[in-house]
Amino acid sequence: MSHYLVVILIFREEVKEHVTLFRGLTDFWKLDQLSKKAGDIAIVGSGFLGAELAYALGERSKENKEMKVTQICRETGILGAVLPRHLSG
Repeated sequence: MSHYLVVILIFREEVKEHVTLFRGLTDFWKLDQLSKKAGDIAIVGSGFLGAELAYALGERSKENKEMKVTQICRETGILGAVLPRHLSG
């Protein structure tokens, strides 16, 4: 089990309702609807899915100026676990 998932599982209920884990298509539809509104979205992870989500949401934020996207990475850079440092930094 991912250590991110363990941390999310111990959050209080009021925090859990603001967290989405991506496990299926309905999770993406939920994010699609959320990203059309004002607010902050944080992507935790810098793997392939995290990088793709952060990029796509960053592009959407150009249209929705009320939305802010932040990506939180454990590694030194985007795709840091799979790419050499000079490519991910």
